[in-house]
Amino acid sequence: EIHSLATETLSWRVVQANGSIPRPRASHSWTSVSTTSLIMFGGIGPYFSNYNDLYIFDEPTEAWTFIDAKGSKPSPRYGHAAVAWAGHLFVFGGASCRSVGDCLYFNDAFVYTPHTRSWAQVSIQGSSPSPRLGAAHAALGSSLYFHGGATGDRIFGELVTVEGAP
Repeated sequence: EIHSLATETLSWRVVQANGSIPRPRASHSWTSVSTTSLIMFGGIGPYFSNYNDLYIFDEPTEAWTFIDAKGSKPSPRYGHAAVAWAGHLFVFGGASCRSVGDCLYFNDAFVYTPHTRSWAQVSIQGSSPSPRLGAAHAALGSSLYFHGGATGDRIFGELVTVEGAP
């Protein structure tokens, strides 16, 4: 279910979305890479169902579309950082859990290119940051920034920078 707030009238309405509606989930990403659509990736569902599916929500038509992307997809995850960058979706980190306390944390990175509907894993050179979920993130100019995040027993305060648009 999608709720939309009209800021002019301060009134809510329920969007009657159509198409391939995704399963309920939490800790997924919801990112705008165009002026009319949003990309939803990953998340966790009931009973530790970890997802790596990809959906586009087109705002003018209020329609969902499942994207059967090709290439090197990220493994199922939630709590990842996702940011629109130079017309691409950049995904970093996250976690996949089978039960409480039984989690695998990631420090890998992927780029999704909407016009080719393909994923590519980003080859990271040098000393990479620790695996984590829940990092804050932003794009500024030709750089991405990720700050903080956590694992089951550790909270991070470091700033991670990715330079040079894909």
